[in-house]
Amino acid sequence: MGEMIIPELPKQTTNQDKSFIDAILGKHEVKVPGDFALKVVEFSEMVYKSAGYKPYEMDEE
Repeated sequence: MGEMIIPELPKQTTNQDKSFIDAILGKHEVKVPGDFALKVVEFSEMVYKSAGYKPYEMDEE
């Protein structure tokens, strides 16, 4: 195998949770549009699918 690559992430400049709550409280507008969040979810689902992940399904009683 080749050498392990360790990604360097940029320094976090915002707290997404606080920003979301502040938007709900009317302190400012939503800083991340919903269509961007949808793309993040779709990307995450593709990663899980490519790794062979299958969600747990509960048995119906």
